[in-house]
Order: sequence, then C-alpha cells, then structure tokens
Amino acid sequence: MPDWTDLKRRADERHERLRKLMPPDTPVLAPAEAVLKALCEETGFQEHPLAPTDSLLAGALAVLERDFNVIYYASGPGISPERQRFSRAHEFAHLEIHPDLSTDSFAEEGDQLLLFQLPCDGASEVQTLQSYSPRMRQELEANLYAAELLLPAPRLRQAFLQENWDFQRICAETGLSEECVGAQLASALLLPPLPAPKPPVSPSPPQDESQYRAAVSTEKRLLVEAGPGMGKTRTLIARLAYLLQNKTPTEKILALTFSNRAAEEMRSRLREAVGPVADRVWIGTFHAFGYELICLEANLLGLPPVPKLLEPLEAALLLYNELDTFDLQELLDLAQPDLVLPDIVTCIARAKDELCGPQCYRELAEKELVNALNPTEQKRARVALVVAEIYRRYQELLQEKGALDFGDLLMRPVELLRKSQSARNRWQAKYQHILVDECQDMNRAAVSLLRWLSERCESLWLVGDTRQAIYSFRGSAAINLQQLEQLFPGLERVALQYNYRSHPRILTLLKQLADHSSNAQTSSEAERPPEWQAVRQGHSEAAVVYGRPQTEEEETAWIAQTARLLQKRGVPFEEQAVLCRKNQQAAAIAHALLKRGVPVQLVADPLSQPAVRRLMALLALSSGGSGLALLSLGTLPDYAVPEADITKLLKAANAHNASFPGALALAQQLPNLSEQGRNGLQRLQDDLIACAQGGADIWRFCVRYLFQRSRWIRELLQSQTDLEALLQRSAIYQFLQMTLGWPGRTEQEVSQFVTYARLLIRTGTNRRLRLPPELCHTNALQVMTVHQAKGLEFTAVYVPGIVKGNYPARGRAALVSPPRALLQADHAANEDDLAEERRLFFVALSRAKDYLFLSAPYYRGRRELQESPFLHEIPELTPLRRAPEAWPGVFSSLSASNETAVPAPRSKEYRLVGRPLSEEAFTASALECYFRYCPKQYYYRYVLGVEEPQRAPYLCFREALDATFRWFLQSQRAGQPPTCDHMKSHFLEQYRNHRLSTDNVHGRLLQNCALQVLLPNAHTLLSARPQLQPGWSLSVALGGGSVRTAFPLVEVADSQVTILCWQPRPLKDKEKNRPLYSLLYEGATQTWPEHSIVVELVSLYDGNSQEVRGQTKHARARIEKFTEALQGIRQGDFPAKGNAWECCRCPYLWACDRHFDLGEEDSEEE
Repeated sequence: MPDWTDLKRRADERHERLRKLMPPDTPVLAPAEAVLKALCEETGFQEHPLAPTDSLLAGALAVLERDFNVIYYASGPGISPERQRFSRAHEFAHLEIHPDLSTDSFAEEGDQLLLFQLPCDGASEVQTLQSYSPRMRQELEANLYAAELLLPAPRLRQAFLQENWDFQRICAETGLSEECVGAQLASALLLPPLPAPKPPVSPSPPQDESQYRAAVSTEKRLLVEAGPGMGKTRTLIARLAYLLQNKTPTEKILALTFSNRAAEEMRSRLREAVGPVADRVWIGTFHAFGYELICLEANLLGLPPVPKLLEPLEAALLLYNELDTFDLQELLDLAQPDLVLPDIVTCIARAKDELCGPQCYRELAEKELVNALNPTEQKRARVALVVAEIYRRYQELLQEKGALDFGDLLMRPVELLRKSQSARNRWQAKYQHILVDECQDMNRAAVSLLRWLSERCESLWLVGDTRQAIYSFRGSAAINLQQLEQLFPGLERVALQYNYRSHPRILTLLKQLADHSSNAQTSSEAERPPEWQAVRQGHSEAAVVYGRPQTEEEETAWIAQTARLLQKRGVPFEEQAVLCRKNQQAAAIAHALLKRGVPVQLVADPLSQPAVRRLMALLALSSGGSGLALLSLGTLPDYAVPEADITKLLKAANAHNASFPGALALAQQLPNLSEQGRNGLQRLQDDLIACAQGGADIWRFCVRYLFQRSRWIRELLQSQTDLEALLQRSAIYQFLQMTLGWPGRTEQEVSQFVTYARLLIRTGTNRRLRLPPELCHTNALQVMTVHQAKGLEFTAVYVPGIVKGNYPARGRAALVSPPRALLQADHAANEDDLAEERRLFFVALSRAKDYLFLSAPYYRGRRELQESPFLHEIPELTPLRRAPEAWPGVFSSLSASNETAVPAPRSKEYRLVGRPLSEEAFTASALECYFRYCPKQYYYRYVLGVEEPQRAPYLCFREALDATFRWFLQSQRAGQPPTCDHMKSHFLEQYRNHRLSTDNVHGRLLQNCALQVLLPNAHTLLSARPQLQPGWSLSVALGGGSVRTAFPLVEVADSQVTILCWQPRPLKDKEKNRPLYSLLYEGATQTWPEHSIVVELVSLYDGNSQEVRGQTKHARARIEKFTEALQGIRQGDFPAKGNAWECCRCPYLWACDRHFDLGEEDSEEE
C-alpha cells in the first residue's frame, strides 16, 4: 500500500511557510482563497478564470501550463466555488511534486474517491484496481497533497478538538467542499499524528553474487528462486534499474505482481533507485493490467470503453434476482436462498482462473456424474451441473450489462489474444522486458496471459518461491517450478543463496521445514533442497522458543509478558507481531492483550468493532426497518434513552405498523415515556434528519454524523492513550473508506448497504484488509493473520495456537465446490492435502528476524488440544520444549515478572426482577435460541419482548405447511381424504393468509418448492399413514422446571407411539442429535409411560428419514441443555455468543457489541 507520510509532511511544512505570506489575523484554518493567493505569490504563477466551454480547458476544471507560468480554471455556471478552489490547488500540487510534468488537466471525475488514500484496503477491490494506473497515481498524489495543503492535519486537530470548530463551520470558513473537509477530518482525527521523520537509513550492503547474477542476466527467460528474506524485491529493483541504465525505454518495461502492496513497494523502491523516471514504468497487478488491456480493446470485446467491474458480492446479488429461474435441487436453502450464492460465485471465479467457460464447466460436471461411484459423488456432480447452468446465465447477464467480474480481467484478455491476430501483434510488440514478482501465485489464466505477452519479448524475468504459495483459498493454484520450465521453454533457473532477515537458528528451522516440504513429493518432482546461508550473526539471547501453556488465557499472558520485556530491551511494540491462523483467533487475542494493558494494532474487519457497529446501527435505523438498532443507539451518552422507553417505542411502532426512522415521531405521543427518553429520542430524530439533508450518500451521512452531530465521537477522539479508543478510531477510518461510492438518497439504497455489510460479515470478504500505512507507525503490538503478514517482517514474532484445527485448519466446508477435475488441473503432482497448510506455517515462521515464539496450549475451555503435526517436522524444536508450568522465556527475569492483567470490565448484568416472562419465553424453541444460538438474542426477543415486526418468510411458510397438513389429517380422519390438487389449493390459501407474496424471489422459491416437491411427497406420506393425527402442545417436566413444546404429528398404536417430525429440506447427517428431538422423546415418555416411543424424522424433500434414540447418556446430555438454559435465564446471564457466520443472520446484529473471546471456536476458515 502507498505510504503517503512524506507527501503529507511536505504539504504541512509548505502550508506553514505559506502562512507567513498571509495576514497575521488569519484563523487557525486559513480560507482556501488565502492559501491559493499565497501560492501564487510564492511560485510566481498566475491564475486565469475561463468559461467552462473554453477550448483551453478542453472540458477540464483546471489546466496547468508550466511553460507559461499559468493555471487556467473553469469559472461560471455549473462550477461550484468549492470544486473550483480544489482544482486550482490540485494543479499547484502537480507544480510542486511532479517537476517533470509540463502540463496537466483536472477533469470532472470528482475528488471524493481520490481524497481517500486509494489504493487502500479499506476501499473496495474495484476502487483499488482502478486507481493503480501510473496516470491515476499522479492524480491521486496531487489530490492528497492539495487536500493536506489546504487543510493540514495538525491545524484540523487543533480547530476541532481545542477550538470546537465543527464540520459545517470548517466547510464555511475554508470555502471547501464536504468531500474535502470530511476526508481530511477522517484522516486527521482518526489516524495517529504523522510520526517524526526517521533518520536516514544506512545504505544497503552491495548485492551478493547470486543477486547480481540474477539482476544483470542476459538470459531470455530466467526464473529466480528466492526464499524468505533473500532480498527478492531488492534483486527485482536491481533488475529494473539495470534495464533503465541500459537505455531501455520506460514504456517497453512491464512489471507485474499479485498484490497492490507489492506493486507499491516496487514503485517506491524503484523511485529511490532511479528517481522520477520510475513513475513512467508500468508497475501493477495482473488484474489491473488486464483491466487496462480490456479498456483499450473494448471494441473487439464488445464492451463499453470503461466496463463496470463487479465485486464478488455484487455478482452474488446479480444472481439472486434470477434464482427462481434455476432448478436448484440440493442447492436450495428455503430459509436463506442466497446462502449458497457466494460459494457459487467462488466456483465461477475458480473456473475462470482455470480458463474454463460455462460449456467446459458443464462437460466436466457431466463427466464427473458418469464416473460417480457413490451417492455423495453423484450429489456433488448434480450440484456442479446446476452451477454450470447458473454460470451460463451469469455470463449472459454480464454481457447484457457491459460488466466484468475479477475472473474476466485475466480470462477475457487471454481469449482476445488467442483469437485476434491484430491484438496479439499490438500487445506482443508493446513490451520488450517483462518482470513478474511472486510468480508462485500465478494461476492458469495468469500463466496463459504471460505466455501470450512474452512470446516475442527480449527478456522474461520471474522471481518467486513455491514454498510461499498460500492463496489457493482465493483461487490461486500453486505452480511448482518444473511446471514453469515446461510452460516457458528455455527457462533458466538461478537461486538466491543468502538470507538477510533471520537469526541463524530461525533459518535452521525454516530449512528443516522446507526440507520436509520437498521430501513430501516424489524424487522425480522434488524441489531442490534449500541451500540458504545466514548473513546475520547470532546473538547470545535465545532466538527460538517453544512451549505449551495450560490454556489460551495463559498463552496470552506469556505474550504480554514477553512483549513488555522485549520493549524494555529495545524492541518497540510495533516491531513485534502476533500471527494467527484465523481472524476470530486474532480478535480474541487482541482484546485479551488490551485487557492486560498491552497496546495493540489489530488488522481486522472494522464491522466487528463496537464503534462501527454504532454507525451501522444508525444506518439500519435510517433504512426503513424495524428499529431494533435503537437498542444500541438509544443507550449512547448522546441520547441516554432508558431501555424501558426503547422497548415501549418499538412495541408501539409494531402496533402502528410504522417503520423507522419515521416511527421516532411516535415518542412525542406515547404516554408513560420518561422525559429523559422523550428528549433523547427527539435528539436522535433531529440528528438523522440533519445527516440525511440534501439526499446524502452513505459516506457523507456518516461524516456529518461523526463530525457534526455526535458527541460520543469527541470523547473517543480526546483520549490519545486509551488503547481501546485507538483501535476503535482506526476501525471507523476503515469503515468510512468502505462506504465510498455507495448511494444513500433513499431508504432502499441505505437498506442495500446494510444488507451488503451483512454479506461481508458472512462471507469474510472484508477480512482481507490491511492497515493504512499511518496506523503501522503506532507503537503497538501488531496482531494479524498469517495471510495478512505475507511480505512483512518483524523483529519478534509470536505464533500462538499451533494445534490441530489451526495448523492444519478446520473450517466451514464450502456449500458448493467445483468439479474435481477442475480443482486438480494445476494441482502439483503428488502434493499431499496438507501442503498449503504447511506452507502457511512456513510463512508464519519466516516473518521473524530475531525472536520466534511458538506455543500450543493444552486446553481450550474444557477441551484438550493436540499439537500440530507440523511441529514434529522440525527436529530443532525438540530440545526447546518446556514444561507447561514454566514459561520458556528469552530472559531469566521473565518467570519472576509480576505482570498481572488489567481488570477486565465487568460484563453487563441483566436483572429479571420486575420482568415477568411470558410462557413463550420457556418454550423449547425459545430455550434453543438461548443455548444453540445466542443468550443475548434470547434477551432481546423474550426478555425485552422486541423483535422484527415482519416474521421471516420461511417461518410463515412452515406455518402454512403445518396448517395444510392439519387440515389434511382432519379431513382424512373424517373420511374425506383430499386429493393432491385440493391440498395444493388449500396451501395457496394458507400461503396468502400468512402474508406471503410471490412478488419477490424468496416468495416464488418457497411456493414453487411446495407445489412441485413438498406437497406431492407429503400427500403420499400422509395418505399412507391413516393413523396419523395432528400434534398438540405439552409441558415437559425437567429438573430445572417445565419446558413447553409441541408434538408435530402423532401416531398412536396399541403398544407404540410415533412422533413424526417433518422437515421441508434434506436432513443433515446428524439431524437426529438436535436437543429438541431428545426433548420430544422425553415428553412422549412422560405422556405415554406404558408405550414404547419412536421419534421419527422425515424429509418431505427427498423422503429420507432418521430415528431418534432416547434414554441414552447422549440424549440425557442434550436434554440437560434445556435445564442449563433455564438456570442461566433465572440468573440473568445473557452473554453474546456465536461466530461471524451465525451473527450475520441475527436480527439484532447492529444492536450488539459482540467481542470474540479466548476459548471460543471459529467455524470459518480464513
């Protein structure tokens, strides 16, 4: 990612120089016109206004003419003064920071997106991609410099925090737009102040022999094998510098990589080596290059000049509206039909990575179905055929909309270069020298594109390390080096030999793990054993430590102790990192360290942070919904609405069928509302109206709220030492970047963003963030996943939780997978299933320079954990093992440390005194909500009695089916068994009675499934069992009290009673283990003590059934969950639980300040 620290510092320093040319009484924030006037005086340039239609402007807002010492700018109708001022400052920025740019024009493209520090990871992938061309980068730099020059961060902080200027006053006093002021306020207030300039770094040592040989190679095709810490980037930069020094035109060089961070590092280091000429070399990602090629060849591809790019979730939403046109079969989830869409989009993306179109996908699926050997394989193949049909329709939709997805950015250029001789000639003649970084991450599409581009080039130079290929979860299949030699005939290999990063003992571990990885393949395909040599000398302190704490809490205490001791010995927190396998593990460790007083910088999804949840609650309240977000917003200090008043308002809104935010007006009419609550709700309503004024988009709405209306944000900003406040500020900053470009003028548009945020949480898409560079300057312990740490290095690295389930990981299985032949297309021969997990472990260890701390706790809660098998592949670790009671520390003083945890804040206690609960609160379904899902969800729903006014369509659908079955059984027992058609007619009547509609996709899917599958099967089942009768309610007596439930269907014979439980979907493998069914068995036993009991589960979808076993220890344990729930409810114990997969489906998501804690399981993999 770009680090704009120096650019901003230059702008701040220049602003202070310019103030000397302004009047002495200039306020803390100078008017933009005063800054521009001082710029003219300092530079000697003149400004000339022109009509917007003047030919000198050529449609631009401003034009720089360096040769004539003049800046022309548009002035007149349709040009706002705020935009005009910024466009003039933009050209002055070019004048300062791009001395080789003789002319420039600032076009009408908007400054909002560019004012944020794109390309950045808080923004969308589309924004990041589009901002990386060399020309766009220059414009971005000019915008950032201009914004900082007009509104320097130090003065913004002074004005906002010390002199109480608010957002509107800053806009009015400076004469700048809300976009400019809002973006600068976010940067100045939410990010730490710019650090002091670092002292000049000592010059790098001269290139070693292997690096020099690789940099100046005259081979036409060369592969440089570069292990971790071998100076890979340094060698690549040396290669680029060598080409430029040999008079290679910049436009003839193409440098490709796979991440924006790697591209930015290449660009900045090349600039250090050769100066501004570096900016004219095309350096970027494969996907950014593919997008540029598509734009330039749009006519040949039948696309608009600038095709719209869809992010994965946008692709999923595009397919959602077509779902009822597909025969989804096993893919249909009646409760959440969109649940499978992200996995389908992933399958399509993987197919495109393998250059497999819809027809190819269908052929592979058909072949898999023919070769299937068992029902599981047959089901997998049938699902693949469904995906093939969805893939076909998806491509039609993309073409109709003139849009692309990310898979197209490589596949479409490959198709074009293969089919069009003219395009192939143009692009093969365009570049003489092509360089590829991280070549081990190339998939089939990237390799194919590279083969077409490099066919006639003078040199192809690749660098990478197969041992660091860790991105198969994104669709990248690891390519071994032998494959590259086959794909690029004549490819020579050279290996870098010297490791400049790691302590010799750490390097020994890496070599042992690398040796094991090599030996896992057959001798014919084995990689060369590494011959790495350590350049650094060892020191007397132990560099590698491994131990087994008793628990994860003790493990975190070890990390906290060691981090403090290392800091005292001169290793700042920012040079220490905790690398975790999963995001939830990282979040839990970060919060545990915060409780122990260790400053932490967490690389995490901002949507998981409480401060961002408040903003999402605000948006949810504005989206025309139920108002459940009031449970969070109303209790803020800004409003201080008592919980009882919130509950009354929500119930009144339901009674009046009123949606929010309009329902807030009811607060002024409701009796028995406290004056405090009434006033707080009025303030909240006023804030929402002010933020939405003028049809604000999502970003503007949030900025107005944060910097104009809210009061809690000032408290969050005032504290510069509160560790949690620092974490929340950075999360807000990243969230604001996420909202860029989202419309919000209507409740529907806001609702779409709220839905999008839920999808981000569910799919984990937002977890691939990296920190803005400014946050990396804070002196805090870095906590991140191993994937996020790729390409980084730290003096000290902690790798916690090295147990089975983490290494290798155990995560949520995908709902849909591509055909096996597609997955195996580029799979390295004889590679075992653990290969990528082993490589991930290797990457984690290789980030360490001086200290490496490895730990594997014995227990998570009450569950015993086992060491990762990867630990046994490193013989060097054997003598490093320590007894669990002794911390295997680096320093002898560690075990004597008196470090104690900072007392954690007490969780909120909920009192039930004066809150009589309804009978519904003690039903089996309510108690299952408590122990299966989340006690806090139970609290909201059954203790406070607030829930969504519109019941979930799936629940209404089940009730319509149940009513139909009861009617059928009653008619059958009366001697008038209905026909299947009569049954369908009665269902449709019930469907309408339950307010279900076919005006939406979900409603049509439910109705179609019932009419075509469920009702015919149900008619057959019920007709064949004439003794069945509708069930009834009952109370089941347990040790802790009685639980209300109901028998679905009952069949009573002479000596046997059968409880028939139906499901409208296929049964899960362990469906019978659900506690509810054990409770029904117990209830039947109490009702018919003399009969034998059978609880039978049957699927109306496919007819499969399962039988529930009762009177076993497992059944008793499942029933005990109801007793434990009753006890927890009476004690007022309502903690928030559940993982991201479950939380994203909770209606109270934005009302909850859920934090993940140690000892909890994460069901999702990175």
